[in-house]
Amino acid sequence: MVDIQSLRTNIKHANAQKPVLSLQTGQLITGKVLKHFPDQLASISIRGMTVMAKLETPVAAGSSYWFLVQQGNMLPTLKIMQPDSDNALLKTDDFAQGKWTSSNEAAMLLRSMRESAIPFTSKQLEEGVSLLKQFGSKELPIIGRMIQEQLPLTPSVLQAIRSIDGTEGLSKTLSTLIQAQNRNGEGEALHSIQNLLQRAQGPDVSSPINEVLRIIIDSTSDQELKQAAVRILSRLGWPDITNTTQPDELMEQWRARSGPSLTPDFKQLLLHTNDQRTLMERWPSVVTQQLLPKEREVMQAAIKHSVSDTVLSEGKPIPFAKQLQQIIQLTGYQHEADITAGKQSTSTLKAALGQLLSEAASPEVRALAESALHKITGYQIQSLQSDSLVHLVAQFPLKLGEYQTDMTLQYQGKKKEDGNVDPNHCKLLFFLTLEHLRETMVEVTIQQRIAHVSITTNQEKPVMLMSLLEPVLKASLHKADYQLSTISWTMWSDNKKMTRSPQPSTQMDYQGLDIRI
Repeated sequence: MVDIQSLRTNIKHANAQKPVLSLQTGQLITGKVLKHFPDQLASISIRGMTVMAKLETPVAAGSSYWFLVQQGNMLPTLKIMQPDSDNALLKTDDFAQGKWTSSNEAAMLLRSMRESAIPFTSKQLEEGVSLLKQFGSKELPIIGRMIQEQLPLTPSVLQAIRSIDGTEGLSKTLSTLIQAQNRNGEGEALHSIQNLLQRAQGPDVSSPINEVLRIIIDSTSDQELKQAAVRILSRLGWPDITNTTQPDELMEQWRARSGPSLTPDFKQLLLHTNDQRTLMERWPSVVTQQLLPKEREVMQAAIKHSVSDTVLSEGKPIPFAKQLQQIIQLTGYQHEADITAGKQSTSTLKAALGQLLSEAASPEVRALAESALHKITGYQIQSLQSDSLVHLVAQFPLKLGEYQTDMTLQYQGKKKEDGNVDPNHCKLLFFLTLEHLRETMVEVTIQQRIAHVSITTNQEKPVMLMSLLEPVLKASLHKADYQLSTISWTMWSDNKKMTRSPQPSTQMDYQGLDIRI
């Protein structure tokens, strides 16, 4: 199985621009002296990059050392602490007053910092050693990440980062929490959490077969299109239908059975459940067959209308994109910002979890609420903004039809001069586990409002289905003033650098569409 959480982290680092080495006063770093220049200058190899620095003490070129940054700027001043070798650890008794350098945890963390060539300060090392003593050596990679990303080295931040590296999604944690609340009779915050989950609804889905029926029943459909729809029903195995059956003849049969008012619902027009099951089982095979032009038009309409463009929110239809924005807000990713701005933020999932954590008496409920809180906080920590760039990461519950899953959204883009996000240049990554496709990543790269879509799953590309979907996607993007460039399909097994040992899954039956972009 693909580790979606680990994959998300790996792609974040893979997509990040190669960092410019920034040395700050008080940091320690290992490097190799390459060449000397006048005025105590030297070129030094640090983390695979060559930098010019001023050395307080002349040393032989070609040797590696531990350096202390005494002045960090365009031309850093470095103090040589001691030679660096595979078996030597940094002796910094005079630098850190010997409070922690002799411990096993200090040796372990120093070795890790040396191998990764991550600059660190005495304070970071002291706090990192404290975390290692509290949480154990298994957290060494996370502590290294925290130092590299300049995150606060506190237990709460470590737990938040650790929570998003796990394989369990937010929906699963919340589902277990609700069950635990019910067992312990602690339901005061239960309704708030359940209501928020119910509002995290994806677009409505219906059987594509119903759209085939609607084309036949609709008096405005042209006769050739109706006849193509009849042929589709014949391929599906609709009882008493052949390729030559006339639409009017078929409608008379339906009226005799169901009454004068016909509803495009195959479960009402087919009384026997065995017939209904047969149609649903045969639909995937029809999608993969060669189709005549009018039959393709019928199938495209059926696929397009099987997933609604809108979602009901408080009784009103809104675009699905707007629904995603609301779900992110309801999850609580703006919770602290709203409080800082003086806004009420009591209706978010994060606020409800915080309330539950302060009120629950059950250790089980408290542990689950804390786990869910850490997960939301972990994604908040991974999100970065500056005056010109935006990098946002969020995971939130999402129900697609009757299937409950999580969507992890990663956005990278630039800001315009007015501070708003530039929609002309950005990258979006969607990670989610779908009912049929299972672990799936959709990457959308936009340059000059031209979009390239890349889909990665464990399943082989459904060529015929994609040929039916591509015109639908092009039309939808065109409405939003975007142009589709290409759609690529990759299997995880073809992308081994991005995942941990993926295992092949069973072949997918294309019984339904999991999600439509």
